[in-house]
Amino acid sequence: MLLGRETAFCIPGRRERIEKKTAAELKEAKERIQKAVKSAKKIIDKGIAKYTDKTWNVFKKAYHAAKNAPRDAKTAKLIKLAADLEHAREALKKKLQA
Repeated sequence: MLLGRETAFCIPGRRERIEKKTAAELKEAKERIQKAVKSAKKIIDKGIAKYTDKTWNVFKKAYHAAKNAPRDAKTAKLIKLAADLEHAREALKKKLQA
């Protein structure tokens, strides 16, 4: 008796639908990380001057991790890297003016 994922592959056309869905999800994840990196680069290029060191360092680390994502990274990894970068960008805190 087959259980779980193996059963799905016994249904005609099911394997192709799963593979197409998986490919679409990977494409979407790659687009999301590219968009996040592009947006973050604008902030990186402006520099640290107006952000606290702590939030800047977290942001910079997330940026470099996303920018240098492995070419063969799985969908879940790309989604996590993009989400980490997006959250780090949102968490940036400006320095208080003295």
